[in-house]
Amino acid sequence: MVVPFIGYTASKYKIHTDVYTGPLDLLLQLIEVEELDITQLALAKVTDQYLEHLKAIQEHDPLEVSAFLVTAAQLVLIKSKTLLPQLQSNIQEMEEDLGEALIQQLIIYKRFKHVGNWLKEKENSGLKTYLRVSQPLNIIQKLDVSDITIADLSNTFLEALHENQEYQRLDRVITISKVTIRKRIRAILTVLQSSGKTNFSKIVPNSHSHLEIAITFLALLELIKYHLIHASQQEVFGEITIESIGDLDQNIDTEF
Repeated sequence: MVVPFIGYTASKYKIHTDVYTGPLDLLLQLIEVEELDITQLALAKVTDQYLEHLKAIQEHDPLEVSAFLVTAAQLVLIKSKTLLPQLQSNIQEMEEDLGEALIQQLIIYKRFKHVGNWLKEKENSGLKTYLRVSQPLNIIQKLDVSDITIADLSNTFLEALHENQEYQRLDRVITISKVTIRKRIRAILTVLQSSGKTNFSKIVPNSHSHLEIAITFLALLELIKYHLIHASQQEVFGEITIESIGDLDQNIDTEF
């Protein structure tokens, strides 16, 4: 058996008047008419008025009225604190929890109702789209340096210098040599001029860095484009064989 859930969304209610729609709307209207803030004291003050309104809808569908009854029960419990201050502490704690929960519901409902009315006004005026309003800038408050002198800054700087420990000097500095396509072309041609044939793995620099391998491959493609070499591969991911087919003695500086 599926038990229907009774929520506080206005679309769930068929009970509505020109004044209110749903239990939270009724309660909010009563508080605003009295010009009260949303507090437990305000809830207790409008309890009787809420119960009077509840009598007017008692002939409606019980499922619809039940949500109003839940709110009415909460209000009666909240008001009991003002009439019966000698309630046991555990009952008082339960009442306070219910009161705070109801207050939070009303505050959130009021916020959404305000936004809903604003959107309705925009729609009635013919506006169908709305620009997103940017969030307020989080401006960091400026540091007050009015009482700081040049001498203070100088002393602070000297203290910072004295705190730094002397780092041990390195025996050697490792630098990465700059690799260019032109340099790799010259290296490939030098190998081919002496042997006429080689493999790709033999012309890759000893460091085998990804950058150097990529640049060497680009240099190989350049030489193939100018018909200076021929490259072949017998199988996928196999060794690439390189052979010279052009005049390797020509001056290639103007080409590359």
